[in-house]
Amino acid sequence: MSGIEIQKLSLQQKYRLQTDDLTINNRGQLKAILKPYNYEKEPHLSWTKLGYLNDVCAGCIITRLEDTSLYIDWIAVLPHYQKHGLGKKLVEWAQEYCKDKGMELRVIATEDTSKWFQEIGFVPENERDAWFGKGIQLVYAQ
Repeated sequence: MSGIEIQKLSLQQKYRLQTDDLTINNRGQLKAILKPYNYEKEPHLSWTKLGYLNDVCAGCIITRLEDTSLYIDWIAVLPHYQKHGLGKKLVEWAQEYCKDKGMELRVIATEDTSKWFQEIGFVPENERDAWFGKGIQLVYAQ
């Protein structure tokens, strides 16, 4: 596990954010995170990470390879644990993975979620069909 500490300035509380590999042994944690979101695909072990906030498994990122890009297929943080930087920490893992492999990081997002991705460094490229309908494809600007 790799961890960083962030500080929530309004409450002066510290949160420990960590990511960990998905394994056969912790698949149940992933299913618990995805259950409220009705995600039914089978994630690839190598490109899926779990996110922990103060040792509580509270989020995940599921990615896939397409051509020379790594796509974020799904990112989820349980509602009670949102707004503490865990989603951004999960995206940082994908950014580092792409940097190490010389790949681009992309996501196809809804109009609402594309705003969050733009806030953390993604830029819109074009419209693209996705499982949820028309989406906006964004690429991470390194």
